Amino acid sequence: MIIKEIENNAVLKQKLSRILDYIKNLTSIEAIGIRLRFKEDYPFFIYDGFSKSFAKKASNLCSETEDFPEKCMCGNILKGEIDSNRSFFTKNGAFFINCSSKFMKLTKYSTEKQFCDFNGYESVALIPIRISKEIVGLIQLHDNRKNRFSRNLVRFLEIIALVIGLDLLKYSPFKNLIENQNTDNDKEVIISICSYCKRIQIVKNEWISLENCLNIIDHIYTDEFKFTHGVCPDCYDEQLSQF
Repeated sequence: MIIKEIENNAVLKQKLSRILDYIKNLTSIEAIGIRLRFKEDYPFFIYDGFSKSFAKKASNLCSETEDFPEKCMCGNILKGEIDSNRSFFTKNGAFFINCSSKFMKLTKYSTEKQFCDFNGYESVALIPIRISKEIVGLIQLHDNRKNRFSRNLVRFLEIIALVIGLDLLKYSPFKNLIENQNTDNDKEVIISICSYCKRIQIVKNEWISLENCLNIIDHIYTDEFKFTHGVCPDCYDEQLSQF
């Protein structure tokens, strides 16, 4: 999936490095990585805070005999194999826990490969990156401390993953992916904006304010976007008339 255009793209790596810095500064999470699809695997495209040995061990999710991720939690998320009724999954396909040692003892997932029981990390979050309905990557966050992820924080990370997915559409391998998915009459990426309150629909039944969405973009893509407040002529006249 990722060809040299993506693998060696300095601009994309710079953007994703800013995302990692932004998340780390915001959350103080110890280790973060972003996986992107490479052929049929999902290696780390960029990471910060993981040891080199862990990153090397965990980078390849597919075994030599399998062409899709093994039975690990990363593989479950990338394949969309979740039970949204369980508290550690979200309805948008993300996963998070705040005490992996307890999780491994009490759930069926303890029988699956979990990168050696999450390699000792207690708090773990896995956020899928999508283009349209296709999962093309993952934001992976680990921390040795317990109780690092709230549901609201995970929701915010899902929004960041959406922004990453939209940005990846600039690059031909990912652009071709969505074009191959869609019919000839459905080539556009359509984002719904409420006609009344102007909030933006991120996923079904989930809406955020336009200001919050732009704020995320402003923090991540600082070299490409600059936002400030202003007043359009119509609103200026309307507000002036009230005085």
